[in-house]
Amino acid sequence: SLFPVNLVALDIRLLTDILDGRPEAWGSEEGTNAREKIARVAAAHPQAMVIRISFEGMRRVDTSFARECVVELACQLRGRRGICVTDIRSKDVLDNLNAAAVTRDQPLVVWNSKEPQFIGPKLSGDTREILKLVTKRGEVGTAEAAKILGKQVNNVSTRLKRLSDEGLVLRRDVNASTGGLEFRYLSIQ
Repeated sequence: SLFPVNLVALDIRLLTDILDGRPEAWGSEEGTNAREKIARVAAAHPQAMVIRISFEGMRRVDTSFARECVVELACQLRGRRGICVTDIRSKDVLDNLNAAAVTRDQPLVVWNSKEPQFIGPKLSGDTREILKLVTKRGEVGTAEAAKILGKQVNNVSTRLKRLSDEGLVLRRDVNASTGGLEFRYLSIQ
């Protein structure tokens, strides 16, 4: 892991842990039921700040299932816990998850390899640049990010806060060397 801090992740395999081995998932009702199962597992692991939902083995997932299962969960947990999706092998499944994320205006992090993909509503160039920095470094502070990117601290601070509020990064308070608190932003992976 790239994290300089001990960030606990909860891995959930949609196929085996939630859907009883069924590689296809359809509709709002099935999505809502799956989300509730995931939420119960997550509630039993309060120390897990990141919930990774693996789509390994999933052949078909429609937009309404993706919206109710994954995107709605990300909406409910944003700002408190991070959600990321892994192991999507089907372009159709990825397209349906993206459509669901756009519909709910909820960006998501998808890991299919070493590089993340950000799906859902389009991010501005500056916001995407800051998000890529956080992802590459694992953790970054506002002043540090501003210096690396050559941008004004208040601009970077605003964008990092928005990324945290949207659920694309996690934010934690740490004691600053100057006394007081500073925010550190962590990649969701």
